[in-house]
Amino acid sequence: GAKNRPDGWQGTLRNFVILAGRPKENISLWVSGLVASVRAGTTTWTADFEQATAVPAGWRSEGVVSIATKDAFQGANALVLMRSASEREKPCSVTSASFAVAPGVWEVGGAVAVELESPDASYCAAVRFEALDPGGKVLDSSEVAVVYGSKPWQVVRKQVRTPFQTTMGRFVVRLEKTVGTARIDALSAKPIDTTRKLPAVDRLVLASAASGNLLLPDQPRTYSLMVESTRELAEAERALSWSVRDYWGAEQTAAVTVTVTADGKNKNRFRYRASVDLASAALEIGRYYEFHAQVPLADHEAYKNSSGFAILPIAASKAFTPAQIPFTSRDWDNRIPAYIELSDRLGFRVIGLWAHVEAKPPYKAEAPGIEQCAKLGAAILTGCPANLNSIEYRHQGWEQWTVEANIRGAIRSWFAAFGGHQPKPLMVNLGNEPHGTGEQVLQQVKAYKIAYDEIKKVAPDAIVIATAVEPNEEYFKAGYQDACDVFDFHIYERPEDIRKTIHEYRALMKQYKCEKPLWSTEIGLNSQGLTRQFICGDMIRKFAAFFGEGGVNMNWFDLLYPDPDGKALGTSGDSFNMFDSRYSAYAARMDAVSCYNLINGILEKRVVGEKDWGDGLHGCLWRNAEGKCFATIWKDAGRADVFLPLAGAAEVTVIRIDGRCSTLHAGGKGVGLSIGLDPLLLSFSGPTALPAALGKASLSIVSAPQRLMRGAPG
Repeated sequence: GAKNRPDGWQGTLRNFVILAGRPKENISLWVSGLVASVRAGTTTWTADFEQATAVPAGWRSEGVVSIATKDAFQGANALVLMRSASEREKPCSVTSASFAVAPGVWEVGGAVAVELESPDASYCAAVRFEALDPGGKVLDSSEVAVVYGSKPWQVVRKQVRTPFQTTMGRFVVRLEKTVGTARIDALSAKPIDTTRKLPAVDRLVLASAASGNLLLPDQPRTYSLMVESTRELAEAERALSWSVRDYWGAEQTAAVTVTVTADGKNKNRFRYRASVDLASAALEIGRYYEFHAQVPLADHEAYKNSSGFAILPIAASKAFTPAQIPFTSRDWDNRIPAYIELSDRLGFRVIGLWAHVEAKPPYKAEAPGIEQCAKLGAAILTGCPANLNSIEYRHQGWEQWTVEANIRGAIRSWFAAFGGHQPKPLMVNLGNEPHGTGEQVLQQVKAYKIAYDEIKKVAPDAIVIATAVEPNEEYFKAGYQDACDVFDFHIYERPEDIRKTIHEYRALMKQYKCEKPLWSTEIGLNSQGLTRQFICGDMIRKFAAFFGEGGVNMNWFDLLYPDPDGKALGTSGDSFNMFDSRYSAYAARMDAVSCYNLINGILEKRVVGEKDWGDGLHGCLWRNAEGKCFATIWKDAGRADVFLPLAGAAEVTVIRIDGRCSTLHAGGKGVGLSIGLDPLLLSFSGPTALPAALGKASLSIVSAPQRLMRGAPG
């Protein structure tokens, strides 16, 4: 057919089929000289805006998008997206014209500089690359960069694999939630490999018998392996190797081989399964591990995956009432059942839920997951049933939530349906990170006051938490402090910024004569590109900063978000997750273990003191009425071998950042410790305060080998 057409094939060649019919006798069919070659989409595409005076032809834009003739990354011109505070609710984005892209591996990127208002990384300029089919349908979208705050020009590059149906690609740049300016220059898409065959295996899912891979000590230590392949695997390719390693990469078991067996097909992919038992592995309770596996392929490098896990007892916090434990959970989407289950597993006794009510009679109410929380014995923290953050963000239909009858009707309906939830207390967050000034603030505060008044009428014992706003005097002037029982703020900056924010809130409370408890329903870290080791250390130091400065209740954000296709790894959103969400298998990361240890070490204890011992050495001590203590200790840089005096303490349990646990005998005097940037968690009984000074260690490590190999002499 192609020979008779002057322009060859029409559209995209996707497969070549030979139909032989149903011959009565065996026949042989010989084919030779068949060649399929890519004729388009294998050259580099660039956009430097040097010849443009406005948004280039074929590009689409929303909001204020222009070409600037100064402060470019290279040359004279750059593309600029700008949004003012008054335009916050309106979209601001630009989409490039489509250009030819072949299936394969591409390097995409450009240069980005921003001046943005960014309380956290979600207030950003997001750059994405989209792969399109011949009809312009988006086949795949890849995050290239998420840039926030104030950043000079930086080059961003990412390798993406475009699906086999891809014929075109394009860039999309969007300001997310924020206001300010983003500059874009030197966009490019460069083919790396458009000829190499993709690996036959495109999925290797590893999952233990426990949700989140947080096994109970007496639970079977089994792992299931599920392989999906675009072709049948040869016998040798079905022999998978696996091993267990710790966070640092040290093998905890020798490599073992297991053979997967065929288990039908999943759509167009062949499926294979196997199960392995880790019962013979010497695994410690509490320590973070990783299960690694790989599929050997005859025509490609081995396909690999890993899955984090730990063996942890039931959370000690379960023995306490929700009101005693100073933590609440919160997620990207509070409706996800796995989030609720894993919140309980980590030890959260108050779980954030999504609440929704229609903004018209009869005010139909919803509370997804509330039955699950009741079965777990968890109290709940909901968003306001009257959707007040719709006013804060000016979402479509926000005006209906400025109507007093709708606010009161929605709250009455929701509490009539769900206000009897046990256990108590029942908590309500009025809003979430409001924006605006002037009249908008007055409008928001008016709605908060109506909601607070109605909640207190129908549920006097409910705890009403203010919308999460930075220490902003405009809200105090408008009287938002009269519409809450608790103040709330979200913060993703340094531990010292948590302390600064609490000081600023205290000053405003004093000025406006409104002393209230300070909560933070989101404390976290803008963590893209950072190691889990650093994230764990930052988490521990921020817990100390928040409670040390007198904070009452907090949450580390966040737990997880479904990633059924396994494409989110390494993205900005994924970096926040304590559970690796690839294929929605939810594998614990090391920071999930740290969060568990913090919640179940602090429990109902309260901070009784902090110490700065000099030379970058810090400590924070929690204690309860029975004299049980929990402490975090770290050094800002380097390492110090010290003696920690603990008069009256008999034994000290030391938990390291990866969950390794050891018991030291204090003998009523104290213990020797090697303290570094990775904080230590200590549990003991007795002392009412941290010592005024640290002593000199009786034993210290002078030098250590640079590298240790398993099985090699030291």
